[in-house]
Amino acid sequence: MRVAFDENTPRAVAHALRILAEADAKGSPEPMEVLHALDLLKRGAPDVALIQAVADGTHAKAVLITTDKAMRTRRHERAAFLTRDVSGSCCAENGTTLRYGIALG
Repeated sequence: MRVAFDENTPRAVAHALRILAEADAKGSPEPMEVLHALDLLKRGAPDVALIQAVADGTHAKAVLITTDKAMRTRRHERAAFLTRDVSGSCCAENGTTLRYGIALG
């Protein structure tokens, strides 16, 4: 599984989760890869490019965690989630989470 955070998330969050995932994954047939958007693309890259980079084709599941709740309503971005089999999870400022794209199964 690949999990990526958008560039509005502090890199330290992705780094901390990466350390935990690596410790938990020892001996796992499919360890979790945790990345930050800036590990994949330059700052300011279009959201569709980020979605495509998250869905690199080598992972059975891919998730993009973002703070951009409008991604689920912009047609071209929603289409990128759906055609790339990427799940989206939006962390809103009030602590709620909105999920969109392909449901995690």
